[in-house]
Amino acid sequence: MSGGLVAGRRVGPFELRSLLGEGGYGSVWLAERLEPYAQQVAIKFIKPGIDSRRIVARFERERQVLARMNHPGIARILDGGMTDDGRPFLAMEFVAGKPITEWCDETGLDLRGRLALFAQVCDAVQHAHARGMIHRDLKPSNILAASMTEEGQLLGTPEYMSPEQADPDGAEVDTRSDVYGLGAVLHELLVGAPPFGGRDGGTRSRAMLLRAVRRDPVPAPSSRNPSLPREIDWILLMALRKEPEERYASAAELARDLRGYLAGDAVLAAPAGAAYRFRSYARRNRVQVVAAAAVLATLVASTAVSAWFAFRERDARRETERRADEVQRLSVFQAELLDDIDPAFVGAWAIGDVYKRGEEYLRGKYTDEAELKAQRLVFNRLMRAIDRSATGAEVVTKVFLAPASDGVEAKLGDLPRAAAAMHDALARRYALVADFNTSLHHADRALELRRATLGDMHREVGLSHGVRGTTLYLLVRLDEAEAAYLEADAILRETCGAESPEVLANAIELARIPSRRGDMATAARILGEATAIAERLHGAAEPNYLGLRRDYARALANLDRFSEAEPIARAALDGFNAAVGPEGIGALRTVPVLAMAMAGQGRFAEAEPLLVDAVARASHRFGVEDSDTLGMRCDLLRLRARHAPARVDLAELGVLRDAWVKRFGAEGPEVAWMDQLRAAAGAGAAPAVAGGEAAVAGGEAASVGTGSTDPARGSAPGSAAP
Repeated sequence: MSGGLVAGRRVGPFELRSLLGEGGYGSVWLAERLEPYAQQVAIKFIKPGIDSRRIVARFERERQVLARMNHPGIARILDGGMTDDGRPFLAMEFVAGKPITEWCDETGLDLRGRLALFAQVCDAVQHAHARGMIHRDLKPSNILAASMTEEGQLLGTPEYMSPEQADPDGAEVDTRSDVYGLGAVLHELLVGAPPFGGRDGGTRSRAMLLRAVRRDPVPAPSSRNPSLPREIDWILLMALRKEPEERYASAAELARDLRGYLAGDAVLAAPAGAAYRFRSYARRNRVQVVAAAAVLATLVASTAVSAWFAFRERDARRETERRADEVQRLSVFQAELLDDIDPAFVGAWAIGDVYKRGEEYLRGKYTDEAELKAQRLVFNRLMRAIDRSATGAEVVTKVFLAPASDGVEAKLGDLPRAAAAMHDALARRYALVADFNTSLHHADRALELRRATLGDMHREVGLSHGVRGTTLYLLVRLDEAEAAYLEADAILRETCGAESPEVLANAIELARIPSRRGDMATAARILGEATAIAERLHGAAEPNYLGLRRDYARALANLDRFSEAEPIARAALDGFNAAVGPEGIGALRTVPVLAMAMAGQGRFAEAEPLLVDAVARASHRFGVEDSDTLGMRCDLLRLRARHAPARVDLAELGVLRDAWVKRFGAEGPEVAWMDQLRAAAGAGAAPAVAGGEAAVAGGEAASVGTGSTDPARGSAPGSAAP
């Protein structure tokens, strides 16, 4: 193979097996992970000749974005790096399967089944769009892969390419280009061929195809498949419009229309007119409409006039409600985008970029290798002093949060529910950057707007109480936080049900209060009940609640119920390893809990290496002074102090204490415990450990260490994972 890629070649921990495919930008290989466990993966390489500095930088950025994807319809990124000859690679989950068109044909899936399946495809694309990734090459055989392009390079498959992609001088490609690609794939799924090319593709040159995509109108799909309903014509033609601004605004909007058609609702792509909307209503409410028709048949002509006005009024009201619902959905979507901004990721990316630029500058200025090495040491020493999380928090606050805070009331003052959604998102984001007072301001304002608009007993009001409780917890106002969580629990049980996801998420947050107070029995009871609810709702293997199981195991271990804690922690770790890999943050946070449970049963020699390895992985991935790394280093120290005091290194203890104080301040149980440990070790006494593990399990480390809602790692309040 070209470029030195051959079967049997070793790339990092992988060995190449066979070529899966090649394209304009590179190749994809099937490979096998050789260590530390066996795993089949797909590895992407940039083709030699287009690996310019800009392409490599873009490849790295897209790799970072892909690492944040978490959707069942998107192949997960597993690893990445550089080959020994300097070629970037990206290792992703290998998914063996058939193109969606072949699979639907072979299984005989009917129209409704195909539409429902394709709506899920739209969901996956929307997930990628919300995290800054544009696909650019959607087609039946490549529905979930990522792609990249050099500026000015035409990338894509002509049959599924949007008009602006097909025109080198066309509009800039954005997410609406993927909407066109989705429309082209759906067209083939329902008609048997894409809008252009397909069956006659062999008689057209690439240039002719591109010209047709840019200029020719798309024929009505029903002209090629007469069995298609007119609503499907409308949906496909809207997705395939030449001008991006005339298409669906997002993949989510396309999915909503597909599901709306399946539910009998009027579709957004329909031509304007009350008659169609009424017929859609009649299909959904056949019994009511028939009964109403029987009554209307007995009324006099004057009543018919009144009915006509009533229908007009109803249509106007429904249109107003529909638009209000669209505004609300848009505001929630914008709030979710704000939620996806992770300060830790921003800081790591920014500092990593500075490292790369600094290295390029030094290499350009110093030709003598010894001088270059000396200057590099000076530069690296300065860079290591920069706090990545603090840098990310500052960038996120100045670039995103402060402008949004200033504009939310001015821009959304007449849309209180939309404004409340933005205040709610800002409250969560400000909590992540540790500006808890500003977070509380936004949480209070969101609650105020929702109560004024929706009343006291509404789901959104209950959720606002929960966000407010989280902020109060982070301010260490525990009584107020507990009251807020209990208020949220009462409202959410009434509006959502006693075993709803909303009640479950609130219970997870509520459990932190007794944990912080040292009441581990109460915390374990709440977490045990929440775990049982999660399993009844989602099953034992649901990855979103692996963090809950880990926290339940931690609570049990803090009660010295080690034999109960171990299988729960081990199952959580196995789940995280499968979902995010052994270097994923969820897996790393779970190792200390498992180690605690094992050591508590007399297996310290078996437990310590697990935790040492986890600390090394976290240090390499996040840095030695990252909040999670510090939490794991403290866990390791605590494990040694309790089970092997002779292994406590006083110098290491001093370094850890200084790093903890620098990061979190001198107040709090962790610093007090380390001071006691150092004093006891210096006096030759047995180190005290009472209260230490309880403090980590449910106390401040729930925010800054290995707990489930760490601001520095971006876990949203109410989330049980990672």
